[in-house]
Amino acid sequence: MKKIYLIILILIIGITTNVKASTPPYIWTIDNGNSNLREDVTKITDTAFLEKKEDPESGEFKIYVLKLNNYHGSGIELECRGTGQSGMHFIIELTGKNVINDNNIGINYDYSPDFEFTGNGSLIINAPIPISNKEYKNLFTIGNVTPEEIEKSVNDVNSKEESSIVENVTEETEQNTVKDKEEDEENLNAEQREARDSEKKDKIIIYTCLGAFVVLILFIVLHILKQNKIKKKKELKED
Repeated sequence: MKKIYLIILILIIGITTNVKASTPPYIWTIDNGNSNLREDVTKITDTAFLEKKEDPESGEFKIYVLKLNNYHGSGIELECRGTGQSGMHFIIELTGKNVINDNNIGINYDYSPDFEFTGNGSLIINAPIPISNKEYKNLFTIGNVTPEEIEKSVNDVNSKEESSIVENVTEETEQNTVKDKEEDEENLNAEQREARDSEKKDKIIIYTCLGAFVVLILFIVLHILKQNKIKKKKELKED
C-alpha cells in the first residue's frame, strides 16, 4: 500500500515539474507596462498579442512570438518573472505599420539569444535608445518606411512633448494662482484682523472717555448737592 502511495506521489511531482517546465515565466509588457502579455493573457487588443509555438527540436512551447499589428504606442519590454529557461526563442512579428514613441527605451530586451524581427510589416521607433541591446540612437526603422512616415512620427513625439510642457506650465500656473489667491486671502484676513483690532481699541478708548466723563459729571453734581445741603444747614442755624 505504501508503494502505491509513493508511486502516486512521484507521478504528481513529475507532472507538476513538467507543467512548470512547459510554462516559461516570460512576460511582454506593452505600452510601458499598461498591458501584460503572458501565458494566461495572450491578447490585449488587435494591435499586440502573444503566440506560443512549439520548438520542433525540443517539442516544448519555447518559441514566443509577439505580434504587432499596426501598433502605435510607447515602449515594450520583455520581463522574466522567475527563473529563466534555456532554449527560448523570441520573435517580434510585424504586420502593417507599427510605431513606438518613447522618451526612454523603445524595446527593452536584455536576454540571450537575441530576438528577431519577422513579418512583412514595418516599424518605426522614436526613442533615445530605440533597442536596449543595440547601438542605435534616437531612431530605428525596419521594413518599408517612407520619409513622410518618419517625419509624422517625429512630429507626433514633438507634439506630445510640447503638450506635456504646456500641461506642466498650465498646472504650475494654476498652482501659483491658487497659492497667490491663498496668500491674498491670508493678507486680506490679516488686514481685516488688524482693522478689527484697531476698531476695538478705538471703541475701548471712546467708552473709557465716556465713562470717565459720566463719573466726572456725577461727582460734580453730587458735590453741588452736598454744598447746597451744607449751606441750608448753616442758614437754619443762623435763623
